[in-house]
Amino acid sequence: MNTKYLLVENISDINAIIKQPLQLTQRIKFTAFDVSKSFVVFGASSGGLYVFNRHPHQFLKLIPSKEGSIVQVCISPDEKHISLASSKGAVVIIPNCFNENYIQYQANYEHRGNIVTAIKWNGDELYCGDNTGRITVISLPSLLAKAMFQPNCATLMQLDSRIIQIDSYSKFLLISTLTRTYICDTDKEQYRQIGKKLRNGHFGASFFSNNLDSNRVLSETLKKRGIFKKSIDDEQFYAQINDNVQIFCTRPGARMWEAKLSASVTRTHQFKNLLKEPADVINWDDNLDTRLVMNSSPTSDLRMDELNFSKVLVLDNKFIITFNRGTFYIFDPTTEVIICWCNYFKNIKDFKVTNYFIYIWDDSLEVRIIALYTLEQIILKTLFRKQYYLSGELCCHYSSDVIDLIEFSANNIHLVSILKEKLTDQNLLQQLSPIFNAIDSYTNKKVIVQRLTTGIVAINPFFNDEKIEKEQPPESLHILKDLGANVTEKLTERTKNLKQKFQIFETTVKNLTLVDNNSNKNNSTAPSEDHIAKLNNSNLIKTSTDDLDAMKVFQQQYQMSKINDKLETPKFYQLLDKHNLNSVVQLFHNFLNNSKDSVADKANVKLWCFTQYLRYLLKNHTGDIQNLNNDDLTVQYALEGFIELNQSNCSCTCSYPTPSAKEHIPKYYELGCILTKKIWSSKSQLLDEMTKKVPYMWKYILKDLRNNDTIDNILPLLMQFGDEDLVENFSGKFKYDEWDDALKLLAKLRNFKCVNCDENFVETSDVMSWTGFGTILLKSVGAQSTINLLTRYSDIIPSNELDAHFYQMCIFTTAVGGISDKAIGFTKLMQSNDTTALEFDNVVKKFLRRSYTKRSLNGEKRNSLLCSKTVLRCSFCDLPLETPLLTDYVTLSCKHLYHAICYKYNENICEKCKECV
Repeated sequence: MNTKYLLVENISDINAIIKQPLQLTQRIKFTAFDVSKSFVVFGASSGGLYVFNRHPHQFLKLIPSKEGSIVQVCISPDEKHISLASSKGAVVIIPNCFNENYIQYQANYEHRGNIVTAIKWNGDELYCGDNTGRITVISLPSLLAKAMFQPNCATLMQLDSRIIQIDSYSKFLLISTLTRTYICDTDKEQYRQIGKKLRNGHFGASFFSNNLDSNRVLSETLKKRGIFKKSIDDEQFYAQINDNVQIFCTRPGARMWEAKLSASVTRTHQFKNLLKEPADVINWDDNLDTRLVMNSSPTSDLRMDELNFSKVLVLDNKFIITFNRGTFYIFDPTTEVIICWCNYFKNIKDFKVTNYFIYIWDDSLEVRIIALYTLEQIILKTLFRKQYYLSGELCCHYSSDVIDLIEFSANNIHLVSILKEKLTDQNLLQQLSPIFNAIDSYTNKKVIVQRLTTGIVAINPFFNDEKIEKEQPPESLHILKDLGANVTEKLTERTKNLKQKFQIFETTVKNLTLVDNNSNKNNSTAPSEDHIAKLNNSNLIKTSTDDLDAMKVFQQQYQMSKINDKLETPKFYQLLDKHNLNSVVQLFHNFLNNSKDSVADKANVKLWCFTQYLRYLLKNHTGDIQNLNNDDLTVQYALEGFIELNQSNCSCTCSYPTPSAKEHIPKYYELGCILTKKIWSSKSQLLDEMTKKVPYMWKYILKDLRNNDTIDNILPLLMQFGDEDLVENFSGKFKYDEWDDALKLLAKLRNFKCVNCDENFVETSDVMSWTGFGTILLKSVGAQSTINLLTRYSDIIPSNELDAHFYQMCIFTTAVGGISDKAIGFTKLMQSNDTTALEFDNVVKKFLRRSYTKRSLNGEKRNSLLCSKTVLRCSFCDLPLETPLLTDYVTLSCKHLYHAICYKYNENICEKCKECV
């Protein structure tokens, strides 16, 4: 049963309390904050730190500093120290500030003149990153070294762009910049980029492990560290460790990479199409008579820019949480689903988590405290606080989920039956009657009582004799039946300590396994007629010891996968490696046939078989598949499994893919490409089934298998699939007439009609936008031809479909001429930055207001300027300084030249000099 999670806002007096210290002044504002298990700390524009207690909310102390306005605050994990970063680039550590009244300051100025954008504690080391990409580490000295040394500080790396987030695990650092994510081995002083594809934005990354312990105890000796070197791809990056550590990196378009410590990306999670209704937020205060109040999140469709994730945090050591300015998402790495998301809170300034609490700080400097509870937790908490009406209304609102808890869970939800006595509202009691009836039905079930040979009475014993007799030999059955009594009797001896109890249990299980194995061997040597009959009735194909052992290994792996799909038993893959590929298929068939599950569960077993087989092929045998015939059992089973695991309802009745198909990236895509290539030449029915049920494979077919086709043959398919990167790849083949045809097809698609059969498909935001198509057109034919083509269809293009950014690209491309790719790239870069977007808009407006002679804008002079060997170029964008639209430029003391807007975008840092550092 899936666990139901709810978002609960704790209505408290925290905002009134945190504003009390500032009541006598209007000049000081809070500028940064952090939260730990016991404290909430705010940094202020005055340079002071305001420390508050979390439980209860209470102002504790003010810690002043002289370094200026605070931009970052970070509490150490052991709650001993606070670190802060000022707007001047100073990093200050204040050790033991929570418990001692005597305040000491340990300041470092490695980032002077820059803006520190991320700080992270790891034991007694503080890692800092700034807007230029510099990473430093500050190590607190030990007691012995305090009198001799200042805090040890070293520059570790100089990366390509602003640091967005820093995370740590053991000896590893995870660093996210605007364009990349790096993992660093601090012992080897090496770092490596995660993944290959770049990005551009405030995306973060975080380590995740169920046994995550970021509070690593570092060596007492101060480490001398130098600049980290970049690890090459072939070099071993890390020593094998046992922890099942995952790395999650946010990507554009509501995507998230999952990677390993080796820096290899294992999968991409796409959440855009998995976002169902946003979660409501329940208000909860301390009033005993409080009633259920729910704040509903807006249900209107989100814009694509609102779907981008940002920093990544770990919530309650179970979930991944990420957020942007108006939305946050909670992701369960175990089940690989978003358990809830919320867009109720707007203008999020900063976001912190501790345990299962979420602290949201908005632009109005208000703090909102949200908790993530299971349905059972919040119902019982309100019950124990004697908020009976709130508890009853929660049960009514989620009645079906509560009944499921009663029927399928052995927890304490049945305690809500006390509401019969506590509530006087007859209408509410009437609504609760189905829940009370379910509790009565559950408690009145027939109780099975069995007296064991030891004299102990077992109620509802764990073992089902009838089922076990079919699967175990008699000796094993006897051991299993006595195991509960044996262990219970011995573990209840009060004279035994915990270690002795564990040893008793372990010995009992070992004896069970030994007897079980011996019984299997004896029975396989001389099986009785009754036992053979039972094996035949169980649909076992063979009765050899090897086959029985193989099914046992399969069963162990299957049960382990139910706990965690990523867990693997060594015996399982050792068993598969002993057989050829066709024999492995037969093993999976045998396991499925021997399954005693229900029809519904048997379908799950079948999917599990497909998953394990494809994973095995992808891991070890992709090369072998390419050498097999299409009618080979291995190929047929792999095709069936790939289609079964990835089928989506994203095809038209005419078998053309609908635009939403491009968002359903298949599992084991690399293997799917190999299989598609194998069946491509035969043009068989399997190919039709593949493309209809897994329409995303059209991307591989168009890009790799039909790349030599004429544009006329593939244009309808290309436009309906609607992948902008794919269209841009083929744009070199387009002539003016083909672009005109493409515009007609897009007009039909924007009306949600299939371009092949004119059937309507479900309205979706996945259809290529006019702006996206116009940008590709602009790169291919230039601004003038683009405008001419679009003007031809102006009556069918809605006025708001081509935004101001598109027209700015057209203007700038016209102004620079001959280098449209650079011009478009530059325009997108300026538009994506909050600092330069407004200024670029003003630059374009000024340009349009100017009066130019025809000669100043004709192509001949412009092109001769761009082609001149002596033309001066901007050190940042590489466009000519004499670009008509960008008239202002600066000459730095280092003699490098910049457009004024480029210099501002780069935060007044010389890019060239930075590269030389």
